[in-house]
Parts: sequence; C-alpha cells; structure tokens
Amino acid sequence: MTAARKALVLCLSLAPAACGDGADPGTGTVEVITVSGGSDVDPDGYTVHLAGARAETVPANGSVTFAGVTAGDHEVSLTGLRGNCTVPEAHPRLVRVGEGEIMHTRFEVVCIHAPLLGRMVYTKVDPSAGREVTGDIYIMTPDGSSQHRITSTVLVESYASIAPDGARILFHGADWELSDVRDDFDLYVMNADGTGLVALTTDRTVDDLEPAWSPDGSVIAFAGDTPHPDGSYDRDIYFIDPDGTGRVNITRTPDVSESYPAWSPDGGQILFHGDTDSSNALFVMNADGTGITAVTSDTNYVGMGSWSPDGSRIVFEGLVPELAYYDLFLIDVDGSNRVRLTNLPGSEQNPSWSPDGSRIVFEYYPPGYRYWGPVKSEVYSVRPDGTTLTNVSRTPDTNETLGANPWAP
Repeated sequence: MTAARKALVLCLSLAPAACGDGADPGTGTVEVITVSGGSDVDPDGYTVHLAGARAETVPANGSVTFAGVTAGDHEVSLTGLRGNCTVPEAHPRLVRVGEGEIMHTRFEVVCIHAPLLGRMVYTKVDPSAGREVTGDIYIMTPDGSSQHRITSTVLVESYASIAPDGARILFHGADWELSDVRDDFDLYVMNADGTGLVALTTDRTVDDLEPAWSPDGSVIAFAGDTPHPDGSYDRDIYFIDPDGTGRVNITRTPDVSESYPAWSPDGGQILFHGDTDSSNALFVMNADGTGITAVTSDTNYVGMGSWSPDGSRIVFEGLVPELAYYDLFLIDVDGSNRVRLTNLPGSEQNPSWSPDGSRIVFEYYPPGYRYWGPVKSEVYSVRPDGTTLTNVSRTPDTNETLGANPWAP
C-alpha cells in the first residue's frame, strides 16, 4: 500500500475533522444483490440498510444501488425477512468503498416451505360435545374462509400461536378429564398439520401458560408458576428453547404475578402484564429481564397486550367499570397517546396485530356470554383506526379463542 493510500485509510477511520488537510475522501457506489431460493420466497422482498444512507427496498431476486457513498468502510445489512427465510452467511457485514469505485455485495437468502403462511390459528370449543371441557385447534384464512380442524385429542388445547417459520404451532394444553393423566397446563409444539406433537414442559406440579415465539423463532417466552418453600406460588415470565431445554426464569419477582408475554418486533423487548394484590399494569422489559418500565397506570384492570409490527404502539384490553366489559385501547410504547379503539356492547379481549399492521384481530364476547350458554365468543377484526369491524370466524354455536401469535405472515 502506498503512503498516500495509507494516509487516506487512516483519515477515513477518523472523524472528517481529524483529517489534517480536510481533504474530501471522495465517493463511490455500492450495489447490493439479493438471490433467494427454496420454497415460499417472500414476494415483498427485503430492506437493505447501508450505514450513512437511507434504507432501500430490494426484490427477493434483484439489486439496489447506493450512489454517492463516502469512501471508506460501511456496514450493510438485510432486514424484513419473513420467518421462513434466513441468510446463511453472517450479517451485518462491512463493505469497503473506494473513491470512484463500484462495490458489489451479495446476500443469498434460503427459504423453507411454510404451510401456515397467510393463515390464522385459533381454538374452537364446543360445549355441546359432551365433554366437561373441550378445545381443539383450527386454522383458517384471515377472512374466515377455509376453516378446518387440525387436532382431535383428549387435551384441552388453547392459546395457539404460529411459529415465525410458518411451519409449527405452539400452544398450552391440559387434560381435565382423565384422573391418571396430569391435569396441569404444559407447553406443546406440533407441525402445521397436527402431527409430531411434542410436550415441551412436563412438570405436573405447576402450570406453564401463554407461550409466545420470539421473532426469530429461537426462544419461547411463557408465564410459569414458581413454587416457594412455604407451598405458595407466584407466576413469572420464563424462557425455554423450542426443543424443551434451557428453561430459565427471567423476571424472578415473588411479589408480582406476570403473565401474557409478547415480544417486540425486533426481539429486544417483552411486553407483559404484572399484577400485585393492590395494582396491575402493562410493563415492558429488555429481553434479559432488565429495565422493567410501566406502560400503563390504570386503577382499572388491564390485560393482554400486543405490539404493532413497527414496534411503536401497543393494543391491549382494558376493563370499563361502568359497563363491566372490556374494550380495546391503543397506546404508544412510552405510555402516551392512549385512545379507545372499540366500544362494542360486549367484551373485546386478547388482541393481536396482523403482520402488515392493517388489522387487529381479537376475541369478542357478546352481552349475555356464558361458556355453557347460548351466546358464544367469536373471532373479530378491526382496523387500527376503529373502522371496518368484521366477524371473522362467523361460528355462533361454538366458542373461539386466540393466542399470542395467531396470524402468520
């Protein structure tokens, strides 16, 4: 390397003002190429981030060019990948841009078959079935068509969620009928067609509930009972690996009962419900359990919440005391700009966003709802501005419930 070239490299590694003669390092061009293969390639493409430049969209198989890039080292990364697609090579990566040069960098994306893409998963309970408690998992399209059952077991299956890869379903289940089978709730995972059922937890002394996939599918958060030496229990947020190993208590708060964990879109934070003898609220914490911050400060009860896909807002259920029903509310992550989303005559609960942020799906319990009665719960959806309320499931003779991630990309 020539002395002049060494001087230029040193200059580029420092702040511009540190370059002795203030010389302009010049600019070059970066071309980012994407090559996607496998099954169910994302038709929407991806987003390319180049340090110091505006993010740009790129087709699944195509390229995007960044001109006028300051000469030097720049970090480039690819985001917006659907859960069934991965980049085998490490990224973000550094690219070195020379003055007047064109730098090419290529991202290879591999996608696997995702049978649940564009589908919604839910639990249907038929009180007329003659069992004390029933619950089987169904899938449908988001408009309510193509409903079909994928489980038929003695388990009471509930809180079903679709994995980010669109190929597996997670839920909590119990058996409340057979005395020789454990009757606590455990976590289960199975294939999209109901085969390959595996119990992730099997401790018959505690309940493990409300599982939620991390955005990359590598970790499952859930609410689990924590026993104490005096025989009492409290409920904490736990992590577990998708193969059932690596269980760890994240919150470790004996004076607070936590429930309904929900991951932020970037996987860096978790929203959850915290309850004490005198108060309750929604909280956000870092994924390692640190930095717990209250989002709500209600004297009235609040329940399950869900992040918007862009990570800026939260939808949650809140009790309206004068009506004795629950409505849905929107709030910014910092607790500001709270607005009421629904105001139906019954209760709206367990809300979740659609992957594109255009709809919010929830359980609706009409006035007079009783588990064994003639009035049943159904799955509804609404736009984030409160318009276009839609009955999705249209099943007035059975009860339908949702989990943390009911809607696949």
